[in-house]
Amino acid sequence: MAIVFLAALCIVASRITLPSESAPSYRQESEECTSPECQEAARALLESMDTTADPCQNFYRYACGGWIDRHPIPPEKGRVFGIRRLGRSSVGKRSRNLKNATNESHERPVLQSALSSKVYR
Repeated sequence: MAIVFLAALCIVASRITLPSESAPSYRQESEECTSPECQEAARALLESMDTTADPCQNFYRYACGGWIDRHPIPPEKGRVFGIRRLGRSSVGKRSRNLKNATNESHERPVLQSALSSKVYR
């Protein structure tokens, strides 16, 4: 009985200490941020941080302090919402342009083709 217990103990110990080939690897390979969109997002994130703050003491200040310093709340406002700021930014303008844009050069032939087909007669 002691031999069986000792053998089981050895098997369990070896499973714990030896790495398993089937164990999933949680290490994620990082990709370089080379696209203009990625670099712009990285720049905006870094500008929003206050790297002089100690993240262990005041993580909010560390993560958001740069944004707070660069975007003071106007005295006449009680608060500022980022979505309003986005509406005035170039991203907001591009978004509005895309929403308002129509592509008549592609829509008209498709519509005429559908109307002239035998299905709609």
